[in-house]
Amino acid sequence: MRKLIAWLLVVLLAFSLWGCSGSVGNDDTQNNTSNTSSEEETENLSDVEEGTTEDLESESESDKESESQQETESTTEVESETQTESKKESEVEPETNTQEETSKEESSNKEENTTPQEPVVQKDLEVIDGVLYINSENASVSEIKEIINGGVVHVVVTENVTRIKEDMFKECYYMESIEIGNGVTSIGASAFENCSFLAEVIIPDSVKVIETGAFASCMYLTKVKLPEGLARIESRTFSGCMALEDITIPNSVTSIGEEAFAGIRGLKEITIPGSVKTIEGGAFNSCFFLEKVILMDGVEVIGANAFGGCNAMTSITIPNSVNEIGAFAFYACRSLQSFVIPNQVTSLEQYTFKDSFNLTDIVIPSSVTSIDDTVFDHCDSLETIIGEPGSYAEVFATENGYTFVAQE
Repeated sequence: MRKLIAWLLVVLLAFSLWGCSGSVGNDDTQNNTSNTSSEEETENLSDVEEGTTEDLESESESDKESESQQETESTTEVESETQTESKKESEVEPETNTQEETSKEESSNKEENTTPQEPVVQKDLEVIDGVLYINSENASVSEIKEIINGGVVHVVVTENVTRIKEDMFKECYYMESIEIGNGVTSIGASAFENCSFLAEVIIPDSVKVIETGAFASCMYLTKVKLPEGLARIESRTFSGCMALEDITIPNSVTSIGEEAFAGIRGLKEITIPGSVKTIEGGAFNSCFFLEKVILMDGVEVIGANAFGGCNAMTSITIPNSVNEIGAFAFYACRSLQSFVIPNQVTSLEQYTFKDSFNLTDIVIPSSVTSIDDTVFDHCDSLETIIGEPGSYAEVFATENGYTFVAQE
């Protein structure tokens, strides 16, 4: 407003001066007066203009300062508001971040719950704390041998394995012990053959089949517990296990294969249950220190050479259920002194008692109708044959120079 008023005064003075200049007279006095007046007015106008200008400049500077202060205040207010809003946003942000993190965690948990977990893949072979664990029947035989002969002497066959395959541990010379899991149902041929330092084996009752030569030539094997449910002891199963001292044959076994226990040095006594119907050829051949044999009632067949070479055998009990004794069955039983043939046997084959040097007497029932001439070869101590009068035993005794004694 001040600026406007100042400018209006200037305009009015300008118009006033312009009017005075138009009415100037011819006389000098008037001119002088007029000039003097004009000069005074001009001076006054100039002073007014200067004052007005100064006022205008002062007002302008004041207005500028005022505007600057207002702008500064406005800027300060804006900055203050901006800072306040920034604080509010910073206060809100943690909550937002927390919500986002919670949402991510929930999403992650959902994904974990919905995504199927991959099964843990178990290795075929694992060595843990110095023990070899076999988790698959398809485990590499060469790797097993390398690990065991490299110094890992304790082995566990886990329940994942259903069959110990043939040759699986063959010639793992330094293996000392093995734990067989309850999942195993069969042991293959020669599975443990030539495991020289294997000392003890406990075979679980889940095993129903033990194949040929499974434990053959385990020279330091001392104890074996065979499983209930085992139907047959196959040929050569424990052949050459020279240190074997203790064998328990379960009542489920119905036959003992050829040379199943041949060549055992530590065995001194064996009882064969009546469930066993057949003892096949050479089953206990060359068990040099076997002293006592008990065959339970039910056994029917003693195969050829079944007990041949049992040098230390002094006593054998044979039930009347036995109806067949094969050739060489008691060959070279050099400590045997007496023997009773069961009353269902009908013939004595060749060399049945050959080289049984200390056999002094034998009972032969009337059921026997055939005796081979070589039955008693080199039985140098045999003097007496005991039997029923009139039986084939008496005839044989008379013809071959033995003393016949009637059985009471």
